[in-house]
Amino acid sequence: MSPVNTKKVGLQTALIHSDDAISKESDVSPAIHLSTTYDYDSDAEPIKWTADKEYVYYSRIWNETTSRAEAAVSAIVNANAVLYASGLAAIFALFTHLHPKRVAIHTPGTGGYGGVVRIIDIMKRLSNTQVLYIDENCEGIQKHDLIFLESPINPSGECCDIAYYAKLAHSKGALLAVDSTLAPPPLQDPFTLGADYVVHSATKYLAGHSDVLAGIVATKDPKVAQELRFDRIHLGSILQPVSSHTLLRSLRTFSLRIQQHSKNGYAIAQHLYRLSTDAEFAKSLGIDGTLVKKVHHDSLQTESFVRKTLVGGHVSCFSVVFRTPEIAKKFCTSLQFFHHATSLGSVESLCEWRLMSDPNVNPSLVRLSIGIEDISDLISDINRVLASVTSESKTSARGDEQYDN
Repeated sequence: MSPVNTKKVGLQTALIHSDDAISKESDVSPAIHLSTTYDYDSDAEPIKWTADKEYVYYSRIWNETTSRAEAAVSAIVNANAVLYASGLAAIFALFTHLHPKRVAIHTPGTGGYGGVVRIIDIMKRLSNTQVLYIDENCEGIQKHDLIFLESPINPSGECCDIAYYAKLAHSKGALLAVDSTLAPPPLQDPFTLGADYVVHSATKYLAGHSDVLAGIVATKDPKVAQELRFDRIHLGSILQPVSSHTLLRSLRTFSLRIQQHSKNGYAIAQHLYRLSTDAEFAKSLGIDGTLVKKVHHDSLQTESFVRKTLVGGHVSCFSVVFRTPEIAKKFCTSLQFFHHATSLGSVESLCEWRLMSDPNVNPSLVRLSIGIEDISDLISDINRVLASVTSESKTSARGDEQYDN
């Protein structure tokens, strides 16, 4: 078939055909190339190592299956994507490549991925990297430094002003990297807002089926992408063929999945918010609305930058604060259509009593990752559990009254 110019077609078409030109087989479904070593070229010339050429003789360096997955991911982010064995591997590779003297991150405890803090601990041990904090306006950031912004931020799912931080970084000669895991394109495109680098844990929405660990670093500069691939050879963090194939298969349906995630996430967030603010509505469902204390979601933010940032929909991973830690725990362990598990972005809905994995979080906070199930079933499940907790609370209160009398 003829090569497809993926810049002139829609996203879903690009996801299915972006890697056609790379294929060396006639298989419609991509092959999995499992070999770890390959024959040298017939000219048998010594290798001249440069960052702008791929050498195909060892799978730590290159693999066709991985390159095809990179082509599909590149179509999503509209940039040059480099694949890694995990999201953390991708972030570490970016930090290693840039080697900034100072890195501004989210203050621990206010949100943000804890793995970034652990990576910076390693960087501090190796080269005395200084840590600054985004919510302190990145005071002290200087030329060639890095602001590492997560938006939407984990676990709240709330949006940050990417354009503001891009201007701030560039005014000081620094760089901005955005972890856009919770809102991949088409929900948002950090590059259009001024980001220099974008990272994703492809384990989440891009893979979308809870069966792949993968990460990406994306850049608009093809030379930088080649340099990252050259670094990756020696970091040993390339995504392996089987995972690459599984990721590639998942990417074929990405744009369809993310649309449903977005619709369902918005609907659940709005429903929980209404329960917390409309006592009559909650009562009509047999629910005590005070069980839900706070809902964090981009649709509930009032800042003007939110709609300029999340231009393609709403996030489907967000948090809810319940009245007590006990209610939060009961909620997570009683749902039928939500797995009580960590991670996010897969076709199945997940809930996590966040204290299970983050000791610094509000013990009454639950993180929800809304999947692509029928929305009526998810809402009915939530209503059933909250009505049950309400009933148990009333029964307990009556028992206390009898005891007091």
